[in-house]
Amino acid sequence: EDHSFTHIQQDFCGALGTPNYSNHANLCDTGRKAHYKSTIGNERPLADMENADLLFVWGWNFLSALKWVHLAPIFTRARMTNPNFQFIYVDQVFNTTASKADRWVPIRPGTDGALALALSKRLIDAGTVDAAFVANYTLGYDEFVRFLNAQAGGALDYTTVPWAGSDVVTWASAVSGVPAADIDAIAAQIGSHFSAGRRICIDAWSGPGHHTNATQGGRAINCLNLLLGAVDARGTMGLPLRSGPGRRSSSWGAAYSFGWTTNGWRADGRDDVPIPATYVAPLNDSTSFTDGELTGQALLQGTYTVGMQAHA
Repeated sequence: EDHSFTHIQQDFCGALGTPNYSNHANLCDTGRKAHYKSTIGNERPLADMENADLLFVWGWNFLSALKWVHLAPIFTRARMTNPNFQFIYVDQVFNTTASKADRWVPIRPGTDGALALALSKRLIDAGTVDAAFVANYTLGYDEFVRFLNAQAGGALDYTTVPWAGSDVVTWASAVSGVPAADIDAIAAQIGSHFSAGRRICIDAWSGPGHHTNATQGGRAINCLNLLLGAVDARGTMGLPLRSGPGRRSSSWGAAYSFGWTTNGWRADGRDDVPIPATYVAPLNDSTSFTDGELTGQALLQGTYTVGMQAHA
């Protein structure tokens, strides 16, 4: 988890006198982190929406589910100040964000990756590829082309992929419910922006990121950014610069030290709560256990050492 979550939670729990906390990543963005890390090399690239000419968002109702309240005005500024700005939105629900899109793409849940593969196929066939970026910053392009074309002769035999004997666009249309004509139109829209040298930003979040196939589906979507060279440049998916201290440090002074195991400070004023290092269970058999050795039987009987220092 990144600094915007982990360290805030650590400080809050430290102020309440406990080192134990869990964060939301496993319920929210683990799949997203995995697919971005494995394709772009950064767990949390951020969409430069305001400077994009073509914003292409998959399954993230960012104009209504305002966890980040700054996104709505950013989007509004892009819409109002950039005459080239266009917005494509993929989501099975016609929500607030969909209502502001130039093109809303309803899709069957969990099939985003199939649509992305079909778009990649159309872009490659049309030559809508940033050849210099692909050559200098990516690996596996030729293998990816063989995969889309259901060909053998590469690292693997792709003649058994689901679209073998047909076409990945035809297959993706049947799987996703997006008509092939619409897939072609979206690819053409992307191609026109690319050919005009405009900035393209393709982002995926909650919808594709919460499905069981989140990692692989997200990887397919990310390939669109890589084909277009739309990574870490103005108006694309930027790689955040992490600098400065990660969180408040005890070296900054007593006010920043939450050493609850040593000074007993708590935000609620309860500095007199004893936490014994040894606990005696009702059924005493004088057995001592260290922190990592507790078993179900030990919890039912005996005396065992909790080992507070291990938690410090």
